[in-house]
Amino acid sequence: MSGAVDTTRPPYNPDDEEIRLSVPMTVGQRAQLEILAKVNDRTLTKEVQEGLSFWIAHSKDDPKVLQRAAEVRAQIDREAATKRDALSSIFDTGAAVSKPVTTAAPKKEASK
Repeated sequence: MSGAVDTTRPPYNPDDEEIRLSVPMTVGQRAQLEILAKVNDRTLTKEVQEGLSFWIAHSKDDPKVLQRAAEVRAQIDREAATKRDALSSIFDTGAAVSKPVTTAAPKKEASK
């Protein structure tokens, strides 16, 4: 052999991996998407991808979405702490149990 083979890979990026998504829609919605794709000189797939990208970007600035995201993050943190503690109690001898996350969920405003 003349040289070593380079086996290094770039870091994993989930945005590089494509998956398929099946979305039920009405015949009218499909027709509208096809027209928009044609008007925008894109494939139907690209039109849907552009729409999803727009919606994700829009949602990042929505105060209601941001509030709910904080609630979901706090819930995930609490669940992860519980699972870590359970794992430690089984397999770690003499390990300290982590303190529970006490992040309170933001209070919801009353609907008018």
